[in-house]
Amino acid sequence: MLRRSIIISFIAGLMCLIIFGCYSGSPIKLELEKPTPSFPFNGMSLVRDTLTLAWSSSAWATSYSVQVSTELDFSTIVDSAICTSSFLAITSPLADKTTYFWRVASSDGLQASEWSAIYSFTTGVSAPVLLSPEYNAIWIPETLTMAWSTSTADSMYYLQVSTDAGFSTFAVNDSTDVASFPITSPLMQSTPYYWRVSVLKRQGLSGWSETKVFTTVDSLPAPVLLYPADGAAGVSLTDSLKWDAVPSQWASYHVQVSTASDFSSANVALDTTLPSSSLTAPVNSLSPATLFYWRAAARLFLEGLMNRQGAWSGVRSFTSQ
Repeated sequence: MLRRSIIISFIAGLMCLIIFGCYSGSPIKLELEKPTPSFPFNGMSLVRDTLTLAWSSSAWATSYSVQVSTELDFSTIVDSAICTSSFLAITSPLADKTTYFWRVASSDGLQASEWSAIYSFTTGVSAPVLLSPEYNAIWIPETLTMAWSTSTADSMYYLQVSTDAGFSTFAVNDSTDVASFPITSPLMQSTPYYWRVSVLKRQGLSGWSETKVFTTVDSLPAPVLLYPADGAAGVSLTDSLKWDAVPSQWASYHVQVSTASDFSSANVALDTTLPSSSLTAPVNSLSPATLFYWRAAARLFLEGLMNRQGAWSGVRSFTSQ
């Protein structure tokens, strides 16, 4: 019985020594398990320029160190991170058609494992570079042509345009085999639009390009005529025509006064464009004791970029004094 008790005590002490290091010398340090890379697969090709690296989790690990390099000896580091989960999203696009090497090590906060096996992958296609409209461009017409950088002749491009930065809905969701796309169905006025492009080549599909935003041209409702009242008589030639502003800080105003209600060119007595700060037009150049018709329209003009006029207001008449 005593012999059996001694054997049991010896085994228990040995187990304690192995598992917990319960002895008077230095404690036993259990080796931390190194992770195993799982994605991309070793040697994988045509990998997208943005991707998520993944590896097996390690028992007792609380974090993981990841390194990505274009050199097998990791003498230069393209990307590195410390993660608490067993994956790393690379969101900054990698170089097109380039071989990368990566490895990962686990840590429990006190010690780190050895580096994992080194895996390699080769990227496929770079996303296009957006050219036009430029980022944050304003006064963009409701119909326009989108343009981006050109890839090889056998490429197919995918364009998305949306009023939502998350692209949950689409104004355009289409493809083309050239590096431009004409939008012929008018977009909404005074509206921000987000757009992005990806490209499909023989070696694979790119990720999405960066997202750019542009704002379409201001809406141009017809001005409301204020003075003189329709059919007014005895309007002084020292007075001025008056109208209400349209809701656009960029709009100027095109005003016409005519002796004919159809505003035929031969009968136009006054044809002028006034800046946005002016909501009146003097009539001192008109003939006295004459029946006139007048109207106004909002206008957007920027040399070389925009020359656009909204709808004419209703027509009013007056007789000069």
